[in-house]
Amino acid sequence: MTIQMRKAPSRANKKQLAAHLEPDLVERMKTFAKRKELSLTEVIAMSVNEAVSEHGVGPLLQVSRERLVNRVRSPSQVQTKGPVCRTGTKRIAAYFNASDVERVRAFSKEKAIPQEHLIADGLKKLMSGGNRTLKAA
Repeated sequence: MTIQMRKAPSRANKKQLAAHLEPDLVERMKTFAKRKELSLTEVIAMSVNEAVSEHGVGPLLQVSRERLVNRVRSPSQVQTKGPVCRTGTKRIAAYFNASDVERVRAFSKEKAIPQEHLIADGLKKLMSGGNRTLKAA
């Protein structure tokens, strides 16, 4: 007997974009999102767009508020098991249109910049206040 997992209708034609980041950066991101009244999905999209703009590329992810869900029951925990590169990090993730995620992956591969670095670098710039994306949103 096999159990098939069905995708929620809200995730049809979507792919997840995830990163394992320093716990401090994840907590600052959550505080930033709450202060600016943004969802974490919006902040992740804005951070990727901010990071790629440094390379002269326009926004790759759509910043939208299709679904606002605050994860209260089971917030991300600091990783203690798994690969050494993820130990001591927290996972953040969001679902985006599959075609947009593929564009991010293609950019990441072309420029040899890991997706996690795009998210982390964009977050740092976004939260420092020196960004264009927040002003445009």
